[in-house]
Amino acid sequence: MLLDSCNAYSHEFELQSGNISVLYLLSNVMPLIQTMDQGDIENMKCYYRRDFLDKLVNHKGTVRDFQHTYAISDLVFNVASA
Repeated sequence: MLLDSCNAYSHEFELQSGNISVLYLLSNVMPLIQTMDQGDIENMKCYYRRDFLDKLVNHKGTVRDFQHTYAISDLVFNVASA
């Protein structure tokens, strides 16, 4: 498991279990390899909202009907497609 160098994490030997070991990255490495700081999360949120609102607007019925028919499987598919 790769972790950034946050002081809140436990020591390496406390996080080891069986064949799982921990490796801490240097403090200046995370901004270089962490793509979530480059707008990926914001893009996913925008696509998710767009698809969700599109389904809501095109739903044949009331908002309450849409709430009852919108299942967790719809949410997971919507996030995956976003």
